[in-house]
This record gives sequence, structure tokens and C-alpha cells, in this order.
Amino acid sequence: MRVKIKVKGIVQGVGFRPFVYRIAKKNNLKGYVKNLGNYVEIFVEGKRENKESFIYDLKNKKPPLSRIDRLDIEEIKDNIPNFDDFYIIKSVNAQEEEEGTIPADVAICDDCLREMFDKNDRRYRYPFTACTNCGPRFTIVEKIALIPLAVAIPATPPSIEVNLFSNTALVGFISLVYILPSSFSVKRFDACSLLLNS
Repeated sequence: MRVKIKVKGIVQGVGFRPFVYRIAKKNNLKGYVKNLGNYVEIFVEGKRENKESFIYDLKNKKPPLSRIDRLDIEEIKDNIPNFDDFYIIKSVNAQEEEEGTIPADVAICDDCLREMFDKNDRRYRYPFTACTNCGPRFTIVEKIALIPLAVAIPATPPSIEVNLFSNTALVGFISLVYILPSSFSVKRFDACSLLLNS
């Protein structure tokens, strides 16, 4: 059984495609997932019960920052070649004139804070730590889709991981934090203040 699924909502920059890949592999499905600028397209083939389990996971186990506003499911009956595995396909720009949704900036998560304060972690005292569940989104996105050229991240000195907390680097970061929306900056600034005083 082959199914094409179109997912609209907050599905870019939030770890949605890797999530789709994981649940497809878990449910023994083959096919692909790709960004099409303003939505994500998923093509799966496999047993009906596996497909139903996949759709349940898609709706109920999605990444915390994602949001599904619309889910279109279409059964495919033509002679599309069989896939030998499940793939994440390179993002492409949207061809349709539809608006995409850019996620908001999100305060640093507990996992990233744990890494920042763990002396055995390579991100110890590194102030720019972020993951798919936290960090700047709206502030740095210039256009949909979220492909590498569509994101503008402020330049950081190459030596920052070596000389992590020179006062100059920290003051520069605190300045950056203050211009971000409060939902992102408050918790991040608290973490930096703790690091400055440690």
C-alpha cells in the first residue's frame, strides 16, 4: 500500500524530517520525506497496519516545537517504483503560492542547559548551545524553506570554543541575547549570568 501525505503547520526547523524518518523505520515503511518550502511531503509504502501506526505516531509523537495544522492523506495506485529504504530527500523551494509557518524563538531547553553545565560535555560553558527543541528560529530565518542558505546566523569568532569565556565573547553574546524576543532571551540570559559568576 502506497500513501502520499502532505503536512502543513510548524514542520520546519523543529526536527520534523528526522522524526518522520525514525517513525517510518520503526514501522518498517519505505519511501521518503522532504520539505517543499511551505509544507512537508511524505511518501510511504508498506503494510496497511504499519501505515496506520505511522500516521498515529505522526499525529501523537511529533517533536515538541512542531504543530500540524493540516494533514492530507492520498492513496497512490499508479506504478511508482518500489523504494528499497526510507530516505530524507534534499529540501526544495515551494512552487505553490502558499504561506509557510516559521516557528517562534524558544528558550533554552533543560537538555541544553545540562550540557552547558556538564564539565565532561564538549559544549561545557558554550553560550550558543541550541537544539531542535530550543533556540532562535524566527530571529534568524530569512525565508522558507529552512535550508542552509535560508538561515542567517550571526558570525562568531573561530576561537570561541577554544577560549570559551573571555569577557569580550560573553559581553558580545549578552548584547545579542538582549535583541532577541523575550521568550528566548530571559532563560538564556539567566544561564549566561550563572556562567559569568561561576
